[in-house]
Amino acid sequence: MRDSRKPTPAIGAVDLSDHADASARLVAAQLREARRESGWSQQSLAEAMGAFGFAWRQTTVAKAEAADRPLLFTEVLALSQILIKPVEYFFEKPDAIQMAVEESARDMERALQRFHEAQSVLARSTYELQHEECVFGVASAARNYRTSYDSGLLRHELDGLYERFGGGLAVFNQAYKAVPVLRHELEAIDKDALREVAERCLSQARELSEEEIAEDGAEVLIEADRYLKEGEADPALLSEFRLFPRWGDLFCFHLVELFVARIEK
Repeated sequence: MRDSRKPTPAIGAVDLSDHADASARLVAAQLREARRESGWSQQSLAEAMGAFGFAWRQTTVAKAEAADRPLLFTEVLALSQILIKPVEYFFEKPDAIQMAVEESARDMERALQRFHEAQSVLARSTYELQHEECVFGVASAARNYRTSYDSGLLRHELDGLYERFGGGLAVFNQAYKAVPVLRHELEAIDKDALREVAERCLSQARELSEEEIAEDGAEVLIEADRYLKEGEADPALLSEFRLFPRWGDLFCFHLVELFVARIEK
């Protein structure tokens, strides 16, 4: 009579197929993580494996990362060199906390990069907007003067533009195409106004003590003196000079003269 009882499993018996599948999934996950961390695309990794003598394609990488294709140990050795990881990295289960830290660090770095890119786009857009607003303001002032021929009103409008755009009145050269005012003419009146500001800075410095000069910034006086002597100075300092009311007074005064001379009655 046949014994119908089922055999009792041996203590400690392991399903080796399940273990193999788990190992394959671990290697696949580690490969995928290492490739992304290193910034390699699947195609570039396949080409790098080709340099080691393996006929890999992008689909080979995709299958290996999905655990649909077993990896040879020699392939793991090559991958460890390409991705700069120790061989044991591909067979060790990653620590969940450490993975969270590393993933968060990468996400934060990518977010910071996007933030800087957005800042650059915003800065360019802001500059372009200010430029177009300045063009519109100058053209409107010219139109209004041609209608009224009131130089006092023209000066008032140019003063308003200075309050909004400061030194932009000097650097937004295309703003004057409606008048027109030539670039070298703008540069000339800008230079005269800058010289006046530099002279005032040095004149006021003569009344200060050495301690006060050091506190206010001796480099400003040095650059102001260099501008008066050589006609050149730190561009950042010149931008600050264009924010001085004295610069605006002189620049707008000469702009009125140019507008009146160019706009015929």
